[in-house]
Amino acid sequence: MTNYNLPQRLNVRGEDWELVKNANDPSVGFPFERVKPLDFDCQQIRDGLYRMLVVGVVTPAKGSLEQPKRLAFIGFSRTPVMQQYLMLEHLKTCSIYKAEMGEFAKDFTEAFLGKGQEENKMYDIKPYPEGEINNGTRTDNDA
Repeated sequence: MTNYNLPQRLNVRGEDWELVKNANDPSVGFPFERVKPLDFDCQQIRDGLYRMLVVGVVTPAKGSLEQPKRLAFIGFSRTPVMQQYLMLEHLKTCSIYKAEMGEFAKDFTEAFLGKGQEENKMYDIKPYPEGEINNGTRTDNDA
């Protein structure tokens, strides 16, 4: 597979992923020690060939202003790879794609609350639902 042309960009479920490191290019360095794997999958794609995919994040360097990046490591093997035996050396033989984290917390909260991007309202957060009795002794109006 040394002559396989990897796509430079992928769009997966509306997210753009960019090739960071081609597994066949030893000249490109990568901070593997800062990688935190989050998800793993290994599937047979044809007889005698398995695709391994590891999704994770690369954390910012200590003291830097870097943003975390989501990563997808993709590699192929003639035998199935089990997650419990996955080591850093395996990731070094994979091609790596990255996606920006964006403002995930803000976007998730807006989707959860059903609010659009244009609304920027401050919420008064209570330890219990408004109007409900707290421990049977008070309501939120008694605070």
